[in-house]
Amino acid sequence: MPEPGDKNRPKGITEYHKIEIHEIFARTQAYAGLRFQLFSFMGTAHLTIIGIAFTVQKVILIYIAAGLMVLLMRIDAVIEALIEAMVVRGLQLELMYSSDDEPTWASIISAVSEKKIEPRALTMNLREATTPADIVRRIRGRRTQRLGVWLPVSVLLLESVGGLLLWGFGVLPLW
Repeated sequence: MPEPGDKNRPKGITEYHKIEIHEIFARTQAYAGLRFQLFSFMGTAHLTIIGIAFTVQKVILIYIAAGLMVLLMRIDAVIEALIEAMVVRGLQLELMYSSDDEPTWASIISAVSEKKIEPRALTMNLREATTPADIVRRIRGRRTQRLGVWLPVSVLLLESVGGLLLWGFGVLPLW
């Protein structure tokens, strides 16, 4: 990656890269919106199935609702990977054309990072990356990844234990 004072740095951004940057921002926003809609839809479906489970008094429906959380976790992992790919490309382009020591993308990633890396340190760390996989490895650990894992896992565990207790104590039949 070119350094801020590097003579090999492109002088002006190409028309193609302008379009690409615009698309990166648009897709990142679209994926974030999709992620929000996914959590809303799956949460509503989950609560509906739980309500039906208590209405018809069947524990199996609680397990089906818990299975929705596993599906949510898998779909969210795919969306998160797509967002990471967009962030990586945005970082690559910004580091290529920015003469600033603290690019905007690095500031955004630093703000949502668990480790609270300073944007300047993160930028220097990213300039040493040679592949997109290396960039992804260096920006891992953002807080946004936790929601897509711990929320579904905790709900799955609580509902599994609750379903076993309700069935074990004879409160609700399994079928």
